[in-house]
Amino acid sequence: MILGDLLNSLAKTAGIDEKDENLVKLMAIKEVATAEIADDLGSKIQSSLMTMDAALNNPEIVNKLKAESLNPVDDKLNTLAKDTFGMDDTFIETLKNTKGTYNRMDLFASSVLKAHQTAIKVLEETKAGTTNPEVKSELQGEIDRLNGELSGIKDSTVSSAEHKEMIDGYESLMQELQLKNMFSNYNYAMDVSKDVNIGVASSIFQNELHKRGVELVNENGNLVLKTKLDNGEYTKYFVDNKEITPKDMADRLFAEHKLLKVNGTPEPTTTPVNIPVATPTGSGADPEAVAIATGHVGSIQTLGEAQPA
Repeated sequence: MILGDLLNSLAKTAGIDEKDENLVKLMAIKEVATAEIADDLGSKIQSSLMTMDAALNNPEIVNKLKAESLNPVDDKLNTLAKDTFGMDDTFIETLKNTKGTYNRMDLFASSVLKAHQTAIKVLEETKAGTTNPEVKSELQGEIDRLNGELSGIKDSTVSSAEHKEMIDGYESLMQELQLKNMFSNYNYAMDVSKDVNIGVASSIFQNELHKRGVELVNENGNLVLKTKLDNGEYTKYFVDNKEITPKDMADRLFAEHKLLKVNGTPEPTTTPVNIPVATPTGSGADPEAVAIATGHVGSIQTLGEAQPA
């Protein structure tokens, strides 16, 4: 392997421009550019180095980071089960063998709730079978204490399903806001309100995602396009060996549908129309945009096709 080829490859991976002054100076040194190194050494260097983006998309690294963050939670659950609640070895072994930290939390909480409910039932039966007022009072006090603990456990326990629902809801809201922000930066051709234009743009964009089988994912605060593999893993969306960003897709789509103003195009003269205002139906939704967009997508496309390219 030629050392110059290896250095150029590593520089490209690191995002260094091939015209970078320091890189050009280095490659101008003949002894460096033409030196030969063993192929296995060069291959090992290339395969062992990752960019930050590649590392964050590597399943082994992602799983390792997840394990490091969740293992302490698993250890705490085992300690609580054994030392605090005195659960038997069979349950502790089942807890260890249950896959997924949130599933283990569900199992643990369910077991504690069941134990409290059983204890309360026994105390209620014992209380009903005695005529001693003092014993009844003591039993009722214990029942009240257990009921209080039971209520606290229910209030403070978040199941895996509830956790996923909260995360999904948050991610959906963030995606909606980020997309709206991206769409608001375009200079639209149709002489209607900004919200209506954004509604039309969003409709076209979402249809394209569905048609391509591509999903929009919030990755460290940035929107990226990904496709789901047969094994359940996700990979970034590429076309002709080039990663396609949400903006790349939007630029192409909006140009194809002639949604954007062309430089030098005169402002259209339009007759004012009354736009009906719908009643809001959900948090963050823009009923006006959705209603108008739905009715105008077809006509916009038709008008676009009739205009000269």
